[in-house]
Amino acid sequence: MISSTRNLKRAVLYNEKKVAKGQAVLLEAGYFLEDSSRLSVDARILRLQRRMELNYRSKASVMLFSLNFARTDQLSAQDMVQITSEFLKKIGFENQPYLLYEHLDTGHRHAHVVSTLIRADGSRINEGNISIHNIKVACRQLEEQFELTKNSMIRTRSKRMPEPEKLLNGKPQTITVIESAVSQVLEKFYFSSFTEFNALLSQFGVKAMTGRIGSRLREHQGVIYGLITAEGAKKSAPIKASRLQPQPTLARLQQFFTVGRQHQQKHLTHLKTALDLRLLSEDSFSLRTLAGALDRLGVKMHARAQQGTIALTYLDNRSRCAFDQSLLGERYSLRQLDARCENSVFNAPGSKKLDVSLNQKEISEKNVSVPSTAKVFHSDKFRDVLLHELFSALPDQSSAPWELRRSAKKKKKRAIHL
Repeated sequence: MISSTRNLKRAVLYNEKKVAKGQAVLLEAGYFLEDSSRLSVDARILRLQRRMELNYRSKASVMLFSLNFARTDQLSAQDMVQITSEFLKKIGFENQPYLLYEHLDTGHRHAHVVSTLIRADGSRINEGNISIHNIKVACRQLEEQFELTKNSMIRTRSKRMPEPEKLLNGKPQTITVIESAVSQVLEKFYFSSFTEFNALLSQFGVKAMTGRIGSRLREHQGVIYGLITAEGAKKSAPIKASRLQPQPTLARLQQFFTVGRQHQQKHLTHLKTALDLRLLSEDSFSLRTLAGALDRLGVKMHARAQQGTIALTYLDNRSRCAFDQSLLGERYSLRQLDARCENSVFNAPGSKKLDVSLNQKEISEKNVSVPSTAKVFHSDKFRDVLLHELFSALPDQSSAPWELRRSAKKKKKRAIHL
């Protein structure tokens, strides 16, 4: 992971706070005048700040790197320092001051590097040269040079949500796992209700609770978080939101609800279209088959118990949005979908949990049939949906082009000489 920022102090203090908690270790202060053990926090920040002041025109001059290693790689602290030094040389950061921290709060070994783009002569390193291709080449060379696990340093972003087993890998502390899950959801996903927020957290094995009606927790608008099993049972003692690093209190979640509503409106029509096309492609289907087909498209169906019945939430990994069934309409509720199935799965109306995502091993090739193109495009219902999508007006919040907004120039009248 590579990113740039303007706030040097925030980038350094993020790692220093983990060092104070025993969750990280400062391994190296490269190209500093003193040894890292003798440097105070202010001295570490001042060294990088002085280098950045050589180019006052540059704004985002702080570079952040994250180097990942496999658990099977037996690396010492000196090995990680040497690998980091070689990596910085290969991407053009030779002789640049940097701070190297090893984080110990996750299941896999990884290190964070804080450096600057400003050279000693005041010139700025061109970020365009730090391309993904050059980084991959450098990582492959280092993996061969130090005999590391292949492709362990290169971590690509997947369209699918990380599974809870991947997040809990290495069995770190409960508060660390919850903080990681909440941070992932708040940074990468959009939601507009507490129910949708909880549906996203469940994919990481975490649940948020506001307490029962009339409880002290509910009266004071408090939120607690805890780990849950794959079946939804409690796995750990609850932790208050105020103890977590992102501070995911109910008041702060309200701000994310407002932003999430705007993004949901942009992608709601696309989700409905995907569901309509799948429903119209077959006259009869099973709920298991539908869930498997949507999962391959990047849409996950999450069921939950609500007031004696089962409600549905759609988790769209393509747009990174969560949609409650009430936003899509009654036609897309779990009851209506189940009514159209050949075999109903509602054996017990008061069931506490119904996993409609299902295990992919249980979905056979026979049950998941490929829709017929002729059958879909000759359907009257499909034509209605398609025509509606083609001719419906979409809201456009963008401003008008500059050429249309500028006023026409007035022509000067030429004087007539007689």
